[in-house]
Amino acid sequence: MSKLSMEKDPEASSTTVSDPDHIVGEIKDIRNADPAIDFLRHEGSVREMTAEDEKRLRRKTDWMIAPLMWCCYCLQYLDKTLINYANVMGLQEDAHITKGQFSNLALIFYITYLALEFPHGYAMQRFPTAKYLGGIIFC
Repeated sequence: MSKLSMEKDPEASSTTVSDPDHIVGEIKDIRNADPAIDFLRHEGSVREMTAEDEKRLRRKTDWMIAPLMWCCYCLQYLDKTLINYANVMGLQEDAHITKGQFSNLALIFYITYLALEFPHGYAMQRFPTAKYLGGIIFC
């Protein structure tokens, strides 16, 4: 088992572990840690965060983001499987398509979904989220 050595980085003011498989860090100086905090500091008064404040903020963020992510993943799963439910409920008869045509329809849907998933994720990070999502919804 390798021995981990703790190193102090004076510029970043954070403690890091030198073993790349086990990275642990705690922000000691929040002044350069977050652009959002810098923005708030510029716009008004922001007090320094304590370790308890950081824990409370992380917990609050987790409780707000985790349910939203769960809902999004459930809706995404339903979106991908609804075509199969529609087939069971009579899509082939209503649309007058054969089994081969339905198979091609499902194949086109899943290949398109897979091909566009990575560019979509990249674009969401690259462009302003609100404008990007608005453009996607408009399209």
